[in-house]
Amino acid sequence: MADTTVSPAAVSQAKPPSKERNSLAKAKATIKYMVDPKTGPQPNRLRTRAFLRSLRYFTIFVFWRLVRYAKYAAVGAIVAAISGTAIGSVASGAAFVIAPTGILGGAGIGLLWAVGKFGWRRARARVKKGEHDGHADPRKDEHEDAQGATGERVIQAPRADPWTVEMVDSEAPSPIKAVCFDFMGTCLDWHSSITAALPDQLSETERSRLALEWRQCYFDANTKRQAEGEPPEDIDITHRRVLDELLLRPEQANCNALFTPEVLDAAIAAWHTQKAWPDVHAALQSLQEKGLEVYVHANGTTRLQLDLVKSSGLLFDLLISSQILGVYKPALEAYSKGLELIKRTPEECIMVAAHAYDLRGAKAVGMKTVYVHRWTDDVREDQEVVRGECDAYLESMEGLVGVVESLGKQR
Repeated sequence: MADTTVSPAAVSQAKPPSKERNSLAKAKATIKYMVDPKTGPQPNRLRTRAFLRSLRYFTIFVFWRLVRYAKYAAVGAIVAAISGTAIGSVASGAAFVIAPTGILGGAGIGLLWAVGKFGWRRARARVKKGEHDGHADPRKDEHEDAQGATGERVIQAPRADPWTVEMVDSEAPSPIKAVCFDFMGTCLDWHSSITAALPDQLSETERSRLALEWRQCYFDANTKRQAEGEPPEDIDITHRRVLDELLLRPEQANCNALFTPEVLDAAIAAWHTQKAWPDVHAALQSLQEKGLEVYVHANGTTRLQLDLVKSSGLLFDLLISSQILGVYKPALEAYSKGLELIKRTPEECIMVAAHAYDLRGAKAVGMKTVYVHRWTDDVREDQEVVRGECDAYLESMEGLVGVVESLGKQR
């Protein structure tokens, strides 16, 4: 029969690990889990994990509360050192109320407060989130708790602490969603069309001067109607009436006979056929490529705007006329009704125009304003004054896209 005797060394090697080793391993795992629950080894039991997370939160919270009250105690000690004077006596009394005397007193109050605050925050987190993720920030809670002791929320500016770095997105999305354009003068060269329709017998200078005066008389007529509370008038009727009145002036006596009924009709029709300024097509296209909505928002009739879109080849998302709105610009109602149509707020829109009166009205309702200088318009305005009134002043639309992006980043 074979010898089955086993040596003592083999027996010792076959023994399972001692309880001491198991306890040490569990302790190490517990410490690692409490240091960082996200990366440390997780206990198998849910209750154990919950208890360790709570213990970790409580420990860190109390630690920082002790640090805070230690600072208070130090302040109290300093104040107490000067309490021999009359002012010092008052200061020491205030310090006793603000900071409990001694580290132990501060620690005791901190512990009591931490226990209550701990339970309250845990319960509130469950109600607010519907679940508990177990990864609260006790130091942040302690800091907010100390600053929010009055029950009011304290809003602080970003700090430059090395452990708390807040990144600011310099490329935040622009709040600008739409760009509204005045039409004639701003986008369209009305002057060339009108001078071409005036009698050939007049010199180029005379035709230009007459066209500019006719345009200004139209603006004056609109202002008069608005002041008298009259509704918008068909622009063709207004143009015909003011031209008749203009030709009756003594300074126009030499050309009055040249305006036969046929010439008058051709001059009125010329307002419905205009070319765009050379810088407009590219500006509109660039804005649309950026995802912005572009609108016509101008005085006049819808028929006029439809004809002008065809003759100019410009594309817009919507044509908004004073005929539709029932009111002339620069009445504030004209802008508020226009914004209501496109469902945009004033802060989301920019008004672009070659007329200062237009931009003053837009600015009054909260819209950003961009003035585009055209030599054909605002002949009575002081351009230096206009430059200071608007958010941006341009000599052409070539830089419009950059200006819109810049205004969109302003808060």
